[in-house]
Amino acid sequence: MEAVGAVVDRFREEGVAVPLVVAGGTPGFLPDLELLLASLDDETEVEVSPGTWIYWDSGYDRRMPGLFEYAACVLAHVMDRPTRDLLTLNLGHKRWGIDNGPIEVFSEPGLEFVSASEEHTVLRIDPSRGGDASIQIGAPVLLVPRHVCSSVNLWETFVVLGPDGSIEDPASPVDGRNR
Repeated sequence: MEAVGAVVDRFREEGVAVPLVVAGGTPGFLPDLELLLASLDDETEVEVSPGTWIYWDSGYDRRMPGLFEYAACVLAHVMDRPTRDLLTLNLGHKRWGIDNGPIEVFSEPGLEFVSASEEHTVLRIDPSRGGDASIQIGAPVLLVPRHVCSSVNLWETFVVLGPDGSIEDPASPVDGRNR
């Protein structure tokens, strides 16, 4: 970001106004903002651009714990119970993106990732961590992707839930899709 400040200074030396600098990605937007503000004068407005802040996932939460609340969940259903401690979801890694590792955050406590294919995800129920061994076939399970970018582009709309879990918007468009 100091290099960006130096480029802005050079433009000004050449008589080119730089009224706005937009920079930063999701993981680095706070340090980028701090460095830009330190290297630019008051003539230049600074904006940071965290790409997926609106769909906050568990991977970003791992890097910046507690900065935002999870904002992207994918709905699946239990489609099989092959053993007492295993369940199979009707949702595979094509929908939640395994590129940054397996999912770790679920709406049901005590669930642990076992394996995934393109179409299915197998989870273990751990009663010692609050897992409910009586979860039935057909039960809904929300999961938080570790890397939401590979999930967001799959849907035209999202359901927006309120703080109490009520549906505030049943079909909020994903404006950045198909551009």
